[in-house]
Amino acid sequence: MARFVARRILLLVPLLFGIVLLAFQQVSTPVFALLLLGFVAYTAWILVAVWRSAENVGRKDYGLIARALTVAWAINSVLVSGFLLLGHLGTVESPLPLPF
Repeated sequence: MARFVARRILLLVPLLFGIVLLAFQQVSTPVFALLLLGFVAYTAWILVAVWRSAENVGRKDYGLIARALTVAWAINSVLVSGFLLLGHLGTVESPLPLPF
């Protein structure tokens, strides 16, 4: 049951980040900053959840790998969010070409 819940929680990450990217051109900077803050808060919550659960594995190596990958993902999320916010503050037109 715990694995099923963890998978569903982690599936929210691409959905949240997709919403952030779609909102890049359509919302004001304060609203965009709040969206990014929510994404970073969610990332922190996942980091804490994985860190606490990493001890509850059969092999300690898997727990260490889970912690390392989650910390790397959290650092990446914070850096990407920061650069997106800086791009929104500046004169950047679009971070990515959107298909629509």
